[in-house]
Amino acid sequence: MPDTADTWISCSGPGYLRFQYGYGTGRSAITGPGIPTGVVSSGVEGIGVKVTSGDPWISYAKLPEAAGLSWIGASRQLPWSGMFGVKIEFFKTGDITPGELSFPRNFVEMWASTSKTDTSNWLGVLYSTINISGTPELKVPGCVTPSLTVPLGKHAKSGFSGVGSTSASTPFTFAINNCDAGLNAVKYTFKPATGITLEDSGLATQHLTVKSGPGTASGIGVQVLYNNDTLVPFNTAISTMTSSHTIPMKARYIQTASAISAGEANSALEFTMTYQ
Repeated sequence: MPDTADTWISCSGPGYLRFQYGYGTGRSAITGPGIPTGVVSSGVEGIGVKVTSGDPWISYAKLPEAAGLSWIGASRQLPWSGMFGVKIEFFKTGDITPGELSFPRNFVEMWASTSKTDTSNWLGVLYSTINISGTPELKVPGCVTPSLTVPLGKHAKSGFSGVGSTSASTPFTFAINNCDAGLNAVKYTFKPATGITLEDSGLATQHLTVKSGPGTASGIGVQVLYNNDTLVPFNTAISTMTSSHTIPMKARYIQTASAISAGEANSALEFTMTYQ
């Protein structure tokens, strides 16, 4: 922010003096339900910023959002800081993406002109600006959820007895770590990874297909379960605790066709975390 020294304006007078002030160039207005007038982009998706001044607070929505016309009867110098104190507010305007808030130079500009009738934007002389230094970083509260690989091991075709038969399960842990304070809700959603299909959704034979390619097994799929042998629901947001914790799970192969061919049987799933 600039210092509090006044800007002095010399007027040759007599004549009119008009003050106009608002956001500088490069600030796009953000509108929508619940978003106040005068909110502009901050450089971070989902966050808007509003600068106001005076008492009552006047929004710097656009030039000439606030314009004052005065008659100067004779030549004189007058101080004009243009400010009665500044308030900067941030508003949530959508889904928030973490990042740095961006404040270009001349975030707010104040202009002086001698026109009685012309209120065009940025008319006259730029006599004062507000610059905001630094690049504050916006962090969205969340948890750390590391990726993991679950080795299911090697299994003989003779270990399966027909469609729907399964291998022994391999246990693993889905970890939700380092949850930030202040979270009101945490949800996770499992979905098949790219190139993988969910088959028989909601049935006892629900499974993920294996990756295709040379040397890939056929007639086999992968099931993902909770520790109590309940199949994991896919494409559904599941509520969980807001503090750090682990969820015991397991995975296994399931026979999906009458004949099995040997080969690699790898599959993959993705998960999305949602925080409120």
